[in-house]
Amino acid sequence: MLANGFIDFWWKNAVLSNQYNPDGRMSDEDLRSNRVEFPEFARHNPLRTKAWTDRSGDISKIEVPFLSASNWFSAGIHTRGNFLAFQNAPSPHKWLEVHIGSHVGEFYTVEGRELQKKFLDYWLKGIDTGLMKEPRVKLAIPTGGSNFTWRYENEYPLARTEWRKLHLSASSRALVSEQPENIATVGFSGDNERESRDWGKPYLTKQFLKEENSSKRDLFETTPFETETEILGPIKLRLWASSSTDDMDIFVSLRHLDADGREIVNEGSNARNYPISQGWLKASLRKLDPVRSKDWKPYYSFDEVEKLKPNTPYPLEIELWDSAIVIPKSHSLLLEIGSQNQSGCVLTIQTSDDRVWDADVTIHTGGSFDSHLLLPIIPASTQ
Repeated sequence: MLANGFIDFWWKNAVLSNQYNPDGRMSDEDLRSNRVEFPEFARHNPLRTKAWTDRSGDISKIEVPFLSASNWFSAGIHTRGNFLAFQNAPSPHKWLEVHIGSHVGEFYTVEGRELQKKFLDYWLKGIDTGLMKEPRVKLAIPTGGSNFTWRYENEYPLARTEWRKLHLSASSRALVSEQPENIATVGFSGDNERESRDWGKPYLTKQFLKEENSSKRDLFETTPFETETEILGPIKLRLWASSSTDDMDIFVSLRHLDADGREIVNEGSNARNYPISQGWLKASLRKLDPVRSKDWKPYYSFDEVEKLKPNTPYPLEIELWDSAIVIPKSHSLLLEIGSQNQSGCVLTIQTSDDRVWDADVTIHTGGSFDSHLLLPIIPASTQ
């Protein structure tokens, strides 16, 4: 889906206002002739054609040292690029830092400035800052809100990750440890009135309420956790779903509930009410790149449109963006699947003309329908 919320904001406020115009002498017509209108380009080029690849960098050619600073709670903006670059660039000298909080705040903290100076002084001035002795990965370990601790690691994703499946049960609206034996279905309606389109207006967001009686979403909840559990890394939802039309747009949010069932939100790059993670997929663009995809990370080819046969179940691999959270004992997880994006941030809203507004969706679970959430669980330290 076109990320028009971010693209339109970025184009107007970060690109047009900074286009090269020496002494302000160029006319509006001259400025237009010197640029590609990127929002229009994106709207008219939904597939990964040569028009895109000619404008895309090649990560496999990055051999220079780099420091990649990411944010756990920034789905829809920069997070994916940070992680993919760190994992796939062949540079022998690369570091990854992942923080939480505002989009720019961490770069100006004392600790953030010290890290940048340590990196730049070593590579640009030849000063031995101790950089080469440090672990290559520095991660914020979030516990909710703006709270976190720092931890150093040697790789990402973490080698000790234990991948845990939580199976969807349509009959009980639950996330369970074992695949349900019996087939069941549950559904949600399309956003036929295009209600969520208004959420993309500047600074207008839709607050998530578990108690809200909405036909446009389904909720699946775990039982309370019996021990403190750390989730950190890539997250994936495998969902069997059918549509009343030849396509469907699906939005997914993973949320953290306290012992009383209230959501614990996180301070993210552009909002203070981020869930743990989010993902979305237009079903007709579900085709995967078999080389780049992994069991825990789908990579979409975006090279062809595959329409659906109405009312026929299809398996969808939906990427939830990499994230991290510590879930205390007695807290639970809530998986929200629906036709509206309740991101808590207007910059990550998708409300353009490519949206499929009228698709009623049926979720299929149990039996041969292995709908499940794949979580990266980090085992507790034995030290």
